[in-house]
Parts: sequence; structure tokens; C-alpha cells
Amino acid sequence: MGKTEPEVKSISEKEFNDRIRQKPRQPANPMFTKIQNVLDYKKQVILYGPPGTGKTWIANNFIKSRNIPDISVIKIDTDKKFFWFTTKLESWDEPQSLDVLLEKQEESEIWYGQEHRAYDEITEGDIVIIYVPGKGGRLYGLATCSRKGFYEEGVPNVFIRGIKPVQGPEWKTISADSVLQNSKPVRKKALGTLFSLTPQEGLRLLELAQVSLNDLDIAVVEQTEKISPCNFVTFHPSYAYEEFIEGLRPNADDGGDIRYEIQEGIFKRASREALNALLDVAEIDKRWQDQFPVPTFSLEEIEKIKGVVERVPCYLVIDEINRGDISRIFGELITLVESDKRLFSDNEIRCILPYSKMEFGIPPNLFILGTMNTADRSISLMDIALRRRFGFIELLPDYDVLTKILINDQNRSEDVKEYRRLAIQSLKSVNDKITEIYDRDHQIGHSYLVKLSLDTSVEETKETLTNIWKYEIIPLLQEYFYDSPEKLLYISNNRFFEKRGSSFVLKTEDDIIEALQAVTMTK
Repeated sequence: MGKTEPEVKSISEKEFNDRIRQKPRQPANPMFTKIQNVLDYKKQVILYGPPGTGKTWIANNFIKSRNIPDISVIKIDTDKKFFWFTTKLESWDEPQSLDVLLEKQEESEIWYGQEHRAYDEITEGDIVIIYVPGKGGRLYGLATCSRKGFYEEGVPNVFIRGIKPVQGPEWKTISADSVLQNSKPVRKKALGTLFSLTPQEGLRLLELAQVSLNDLDIAVVEQTEKISPCNFVTFHPSYAYEEFIEGLRPNADDGGDIRYEIQEGIFKRASREALNALLDVAEIDKRWQDQFPVPTFSLEEIEKIKGVVERVPCYLVIDEINRGDISRIFGELITLVESDKRLFSDNEIRCILPYSKMEFGIPPNLFILGTMNTADRSISLMDIALRRRFGFIELLPDYDVLTKILINDQNRSEDVKEYRRLAIQSLKSVNDKITEIYDRDHQIGHSYLVKLSLDTSVEETKETLTNIWKYEIIPLLQEYFYDSPEKLLYISNNRFFEKRGSSFVLKTEDDIIEALQAVTMTK
């Protein structure tokens, strides 16, 4: 599926401003209120508990309860591309012809050189950044591709027209710049004539040359692009820093050459989008662009940003957070997530990322919601650094929720509710025994039974309940007590399993419902 096209001013500016500046509705659910209180204090929270206690569901529905509209950010779009042109003053017809071309905005042909592929790529209207090498070589001026043709042998015939001279940065500055150091002209040491640039590289050169886009003859379109206020990621044992923050990724250019580019991970992107949303609502004309450092702000701008933080909450949900290597994934950023180390706080910390060498910080409106299954790993085994920086809320099997959903349903008959009561009672009986002989972290969550609410008849209810135990709960119990057959027999009240030697095997239960009735009985 292709990328969704951004909306072009789909609502009026006044309506947009009124909606985005409304403080989100406060959650009414007691659990949601607890989560919000922890987020206000810590900025990040982990929901932990046994499997099936609704941790991911609660995290997602908490965010929905905030009633936050999609964040709309105004972006500038243009079809212009950027190119680097290396030339020498003495190579032109007249010693000062380059100055004439730039100052009088005249036109001149540029010759076909070693980097011939860029001549195929350039089109009329593209921006050409002119570099003059040699001792103290520097960016010398800006031009545009005025026309393009072809010689009989198919060689491109490219003309440029001068825009303006610039006192641009020298080669030493360009080659050491974190954005430009992996660009094609730097990698080729500018040996050639015409090189293609990525949009980030072109914008960075203009920034170093102190040239504004407004100074160039570029037609721009302001577009309202919607950004989701919530991002979702699942950790796993092989998940790494390079995926979460930033890392090198191979990419093939149009000529088939492989180059390694720095790509941002989901956490860095979420941080950048959250800050840009703040800047948009605070009406500050700055943006944090990909592969650029965090902008600097004046005291006046910081005060304006602080005033709108509550209006633009953004969230990152990290499911199964305990399954990843936290120290390896977060790296040095484990310090920055603390509420008093965020951007614009009294103890603000910005760090330099190891790959891009860019300054990075975490905005105050990005909240992290993690979930962890304690059957996989106890909270006591969590990294101490993580435990100190996150708030924790425990979620246990909630039989009141099941009663509300399954028993207080006025649209179901008493015959159906009878089997629903059996489902709740058998689950509670098993969990009580698991807590008694094992621990509370390995109980079975109430969400396993929620699907019973969809059944309308006794036959459907019995079939669903049978399948829940046969294909979900019983295999889970087998995993928990793989090496403890006596405990498994005790928990199931000698149903479902039988002991054979030092192990146990699964019985063939023709009637799961009858077995569940036995499970609920006190041994």
C-alpha cells in the first residue's frame, strides 16, 4: 500500500487551531486516571502482570480515552532536487565568468564530467550548488538548471543560470559535517563535476551558506500533514539500538551503487514528531528535521513551548518491553527519559548520538507506556536503571470485569450465564492454587474469557469455553509446570492430566465442562 497523500488544508485555520489547542479530556476510568497520574509524575509507566490481564488493551484504550485529534503539522513541499557542481575559475572562458554568471544571473553550459549519472538525473528547475576547489576551496554560489538537451550521441547537454554568489563554508567544514560527511561529493573528494544530493544534504549546505529558502526562486506549497500522536513497537530479544534510535542501513542509488545511510529509529522519530507538534502549536517557526540536530531556542520561545505542553501529548507504546535488552536498546538515552532531564526542564540534557553525531533530546510531551508479561520475567529481575526511571502499575486477573461483562449482561439468558459463572469460578480456582504453590506472576488473566461475551446460545458458550481451555489455558499450564507434574495435578484437581512415572500426559477429556466443574471443587 502506498503512502497516504497529505491533506492540503482540509479544515479552516481557525478550526484547526481551536481543535489542536483544546486540552484533551481527562480519563474517567479509575485505571486510566492512575496511569495519567504516573505519567504526570514520571513521564513513563510500565503495566505489568500475568498473561491475559489486558495490559496492551489498557495502554491502547487509555490513549484513545484522551480524545486527541491527529496532530497536523504544516510542511513545505517542493519538486526541486539539489545538485553539487565542482568547477574551477580558470576552467571557464574568462577568469571572472563565474562571477558574471552569478551576479548577473547569466546562463552557461556545464560540461559532461566523471560523475555522468548526475547529468542524467538533473532536470530543469533543480538547484545547483557551485563549489570551487583548491586551497581554501568553498561553496561559491547558487544556480538553477535552466535547460537540458542531448547531443547526437545521447550525451546530456545541461545549462545552468546563476542565482547569486555566496560566501559558503570551506571544504574542511563541509567534509567534517555530520550530515554531509557521507554525501557523494565528500566521499568522492569532489573529484568530478556534477553530484546528486539528498534533500537533507542540500538543505544542510544552504544552512551552512546562510541561505534561506525564501532567497531562492523555488515554488513551495504548504501542506497539512497529519501525524499520529501514538507510535507502537514490540521489543524482542534481537531488537537493537539501531532500530530504536538510529543506525546504518544499506541503500542502493539510481546507479546501483550501495551506500550506507543513517536512518532514524522509531524512538528518535517519535521524539522529533512530538517536538515539531509542540512547535507548531506554539507557533514557533522552527522544525527538527531528520538527520539534523535539535534546534536551539530563545528563552521567550521556551516559555511559549512550556505553555502548550499539555495540549499536545504524544505516546510511544512499547509492548513486551521486558523481552528486549533494555541497556542495549536505550543505550545512553536511558538517562534522558527522566522527567527532569527532558528538553526545556531545569536539568535538561542533550546528548550526541554516536552514528549521526547529532545533538538529541527528548521532548516533555512524549510519554512512554510499556507492557510486560511477568510470566516471562519477574519485575524483580528488571534492570535497576529502568526500574528507577519508570513508574509501575500491576494488573492482576480481574473477576469484577468478567462479572460486569458476562454476568450483568441483560441480553443473555440464565442458562447462558450459568456456564459463564462456571468459567469465572474455574479460572479463579486455578489462579488461587497457582498463587498458593507458585506465585502471583503466573496466574491466568481474565481476558481469556472475554470472548464468551460474543456467544448468544448455550451451545455456542459451551463450545467457546471448551476451546478456551483445550487450546489456550491447558497448554499454558503445561508450560508452567513442565517439571512439576504433582503441582499440575493439584491445580487441575486431577482432571485433564494423569501421572505416568515421573511425568504427566494429557488426558482425553470428552467433556471439558464436566472437568471444569470438578476443578472448581475443593480437593
